[in-house]
Amino acid sequence: MIQPNPQENNYTLLLLEAGFVLVAIAGAFAFPRMLSGGFRRVENSFNELTRRKTLACVTVGASMLLLRLAMLPLFPAPHPFLPDDFSFLLAGDTFAHGRLANPPPALWTHFESLQISVQPTYASMYFPATGLVLAAGKVLLGHPWAGLLIASSLMCAAICWMLQAWLPPGWALLGGFLSVLRIGLFSYWTNTYTGGGNIAPPGQPPPGQPISALISSWVGFGNLGTQRAAITAQLERIPGNHMVFVRYAPQHDSINEWVYNAADIDRSRVIWAQEMDPGSNADLVRHYSDRDVWLVQPDVQNDTLSPYSPDPN
Repeated sequence: MIQPNPQENNYTLLLLEAGFVLVAIAGAFAFPRMLSGGFRRVENSFNELTRRKTLACVTVGASMLLLRLAMLPLFPAPHPFLPDDFSFLLAGDTFAHGRLANPPPALWTHFESLQISVQPTYASMYFPATGLVLAAGKVLLGHPWAGLLIASSLMCAAICWMLQAWLPPGWALLGGFLSVLRIGLFSYWTNTYTGGGNIAPPGQPPPGQPISALISSWVGFGNLGTQRAAITAQLERIPGNHMVFVRYAPQHDSINEWVYNAADIDRSRVIWAQEMDPGSNADLVRHYSDRDVWLVQPDVQNDTLSPYSPDPN
């Protein structure tokens, strides 16, 4: 599982998008004449582009890709934090290894997770489309998120193409750029591993079919997922292989799951495992006797890593 190095960041994509909207509204009211001239020049440039429909679609898709790449210094590739993220990443890692599913791990009850099957095979519960996109990004470009980024740019280009069948060329181009700003740059479709852009282009309705509404949520990512990523990065700097027991409190929220692993668990440098009863824990420690064993308690100190000791309770 690829874990980018965590970066503490007080900005969020939600605040950036809201800031752009407020600046545009304030400027329209405060400097209407000055801005109207600028918008007129932009409109004239777009009029030239709308006459070349194929180029318009390519421009929309390329704009989404280049703008998101330009944002990487402030908003790097996202940390996986939702159960869906980890499940899709498992699918991508499985496909990247040339397999459709993986053998169940030894002592598999320690590795059960939301949205993941461990019996009769170890695999994501989801259909393969997003996993294949992530696998392509990992194999061809070195990072699974690269596949989703390209898929999102193709989605924005496809939206522009679809709108050209229903609207005047200028409005179709505007709709394409709005999809770049609202869906391509600032939504969870691009900024998680759950995706959405990879399945949207095949769903674009041909002429004669109704236009579906495009709905997405504002998501401020901030430091979500960084605690687990920070611990993974810390362990990867320590020589040798490691196993981390995760001890949850009784009131633990099951959505905040920490136990996720790569497709090939035994060959991973860092393994995450559920802490269970003392006998099962001892069996797992013996099975992975060549690994240093650690403890994380997400509900108590979610950024603290300590040598493992059995729960006294």
